[in-house]
Amino acid sequence: MKKLEFYRKYNLGRVVFAEKGKPYFFEVTLSPYALDNPELLHRILAVFKSYGTNVLTLRVSAPSRGEEVRVLVSADLSAAESLVKSIVRDLESVEGVVEVRYAPPLFNGVAVDAWSHPLVFAGARAVILDEHFFKSLLMEGFGKLGDGFGGVLFYIFYMTGRAMFEEWVGKLARRVEDQVALFAEVFRLHGWGVLDFRGFFGNEAVFHVYDGLEANILRGSDVEAEFATRGLIAGFMSGVWGLPYGKVAVRETRCVRRGDRFCEIRVERKS
Repeated sequence: MKKLEFYRKYNLGRVVFAEKGKPYFFEVTLSPYALDNPELLHRILAVFKSYGTNVLTLRVSAPSRGEEVRVLVSADLSAAESLVKSIVRDLESVEGVVEVRYAPPLFNGVAVDAWSHPLVFAGARAVILDEHFFKSLLMEGFGKLGDGFGGVLFYIFYMTGRAMFEEWVGKLARRVEDQVALFAEVFRLHGWGVLDFRGFFGNEAVFHVYDGLEANILRGSDVEAEFATRGLIAGFMSGVWGLPYGKVAVRETRCVRRGDRFCEIRVERKS
């Protein structure tokens, strides 16, 4: 298990704030195999440097093999706003570049990626739900519906975890060890927290969740457990074991809400 200090906050970065600047977004579309040339990104950035512009963010899409590559660059054009068409022209002259588009500031000091839709993860459409949304979901759900909301939440996320296994993790990874390892990384990449698989102990699979989003939101509340987190992990393990709903039990034996460093979730395979 890596220490939490190993990880770094990642800003999705498709909205840029430059209070006193003139942020522009550029979409540079590359031919499918353009990134085979290691100098290409350097040449794109060199165009911005030649105009004395400050690059704010750089993002490269993760296309399937054979698809065009999209490079999103945001830059502060405070000193070169009148030259934006010249920048586009120079970018278009770079070998491997198929198309260049640009978007001026949405309003003073704010620029956005104007082209990306839909958002996709592992071939499926994705939606970004921030912690404010999730906190409202939890607090309002339990506040209005009571303890029964926990059961609904658990079942929804159980089926989500099961679908995650069936739709792609189980197809991509064949060995159980690889399936669980991939799930743990996706759990983190989706923002749920750092998931540490401790191993199989008899009929149980044991996980530790560090810096869990749901546990942090529920800290100090009267809610007894992280229903969404437990459901997601239990649903995934039901897929690993090939068991129907009701044949997998899950319990939480330690939790940050009770002063522990992590939440321990134990998933049991019923006989």
